[in-house]
Amino acid sequence: MEKILTKYTGIVLALLLSFFAIKSLLGSGYFPVHDNLQVERINEMASALKDGQFPVRWVYNLGYGYGYPLFNFYGPLPYYIGAFFNIVGLSLVVSAKLMFGIGILISGVSMYLLGKEIWGKVGGIISAVLYVYLPYHAVLIYVRGAVGEYYAYALLPLLVLSFLKLNSKRVEKWIFIGGLTYSGIILSHNISAMLITMLVLIYMFTYGLIVRRINKLQVTVLLLGLCLSAFFWMPAVTESNFTQVNKVVGGGSYYGDHFVEPWQLWSSAWGYAGSAPEDKLDGMSFKLGKVHIITALVALVWVLYKRKKKYYPLLAILALLFIGSVFMMLPVSKGIWDILPPLKYVQFPWRLLMYAGFALSVIAGGVSIVVCKYRLGIVLAAVIFILVTVNVRALPKLEFLHFMPSEHFQLTDDAITSNHNLRWLKSEKSDEYLPKYFFQPQIEEDISLSRTKFDADITEDRSNLFIFNITALETAEISMDIAYFPGWMGYIDGEEVVIKRLTRGMTISIPAGTHEVMLRFENTPVRTLANLTSVISLGVLFVLLVKYAKS
Repeated sequence: MEKILTKYTGIVLALLLSFFAIKSLLGSGYFPVHDNLQVERINEMASALKDGQFPVRWVYNLGYGYGYPLFNFYGPLPYYIGAFFNIVGLSLVVSAKLMFGIGILISGVSMYLLGKEIWGKVGGIISAVLYVYLPYHAVLIYVRGAVGEYYAYALLPLLVLSFLKLNSKRVEKWIFIGGLTYSGIILSHNISAMLITMLVLIYMFTYGLIVRRINKLQVTVLLLGLCLSAFFWMPAVTESNFTQVNKVVGGGSYYGDHFVEPWQLWSSAWGYAGSAPEDKLDGMSFKLGKVHIITALVALVWVLYKRKKKYYPLLAILALLFIGSVFMMLPVSKGIWDILPPLKYVQFPWRLLMYAGFALSVIAGGVSIVVCKYRLGIVLAAVIFILVTVNVRALPKLEFLHFMPSEHFQLTDDAITSNHNLRWLKSEKSDEYLPKYFFQPQIEEDISLSRTKFDADITEDRSNLFIFNITALETAEISMDIAYFPGWMGYIDGEEVVIKRLTRGMTISIPAGTHEVMLRFENTPVRTLANLTSVISLGVLFVLLVKYAKS
């Protein structure tokens, strides 16, 4: 059966079998999700790139029209992808749906490659199908709209694969892939990157204790990934104290209100609302999937029964990952959450469904060894595919195809980019990265529609650059409606001047006469160091690529 699947057939099948996960993206219109700023973030990213920002840190319209350093802190990778499609001429809605779809397809291919390495090609297909159609994956895409989180989900199998392949002959290739993948996870979603890093460090520490040595290749992968993504995470870590980010850890995002009951992992009603402090009021599903659990259990029992000892170490790690993830989602684990301060930023313990589902999907690929010798591997893969994608009305007792939104509606670029939408409706929904001192407008009439309230000849008005000519009869203090944040610099006739911050904007003192005034968002020392680190790391990546090509 393995011989039937050629080198690329498995990848093609993984992509084709992901069709029902992306089918809802192919029609017209858009759909509601919890994080309903996806198209707006793509618009701001595309605009900033057109303004010459790279890497993009500051956005123009969000932040109530005063701007704020969104992509200095918020995982930018998916939005670079979405912005690319918009810049080449596609609408914001189409660009957003392509951004969504690419993340879904990556998850199938990356899990196929990992499953193939462990179980063979048929096992890889089974793991890929289960990973793509994990119920929580549907929650991430069509309920929460958590694009960054499921991009990290999509890249996780590739990172694990690179660790498994570090002992191969072509080690440069897997250091290259591992470093690039790890940096992609960091650039996709802060919380997922933190959790994955913690899990990897626990694994490396445990491995080091067992073999009594540090695996230098694994350390190299992590360091390369950290250095490649340094342009993002270094400023994000060191400059977060200038923002209002701590507001995300309280109120409705308090982890203590979002634990999962054991029965919800087996079966909980599908919904498009959110989680609630009382499990009976939850409006979304936290199930792992009956087919996923049963298939993984069959695979685990069969491997143990047949005493296939070569799989024991990996299965032990995956089983511990599953058990640990489930335990940390249950109320009994609250004491651990209380004593580990970084976990408060996770907000929702049910985020760990991603890691429990990952473990189940990888283990489940082992059922292929049960039947492959009877030439039933492809049949088994087909049966599993049908079970996880069957229509809810057809077989209500099984796992269903949840990869569809609650509804579709028409959305135009004009509606997305209107001041009312960008500067009011969407600005008040995501403002945790506004400067700490910034006083949010209380009514729409208070938002800024222009950066100046005085007569001036504006020559440049970009996200990161504002230049105007002004004539003052006497020395005057003028204000601009741009939120102050470290990096904004002021110049009059090319000479640097002091900027004073206001509760919303900033002011500079203009001497009498006609002057050119420039405000420019520049790199702070830490951003300069971070950018340089990433550039040097790109050079290292290129050297690895050349070395691999010559080998």
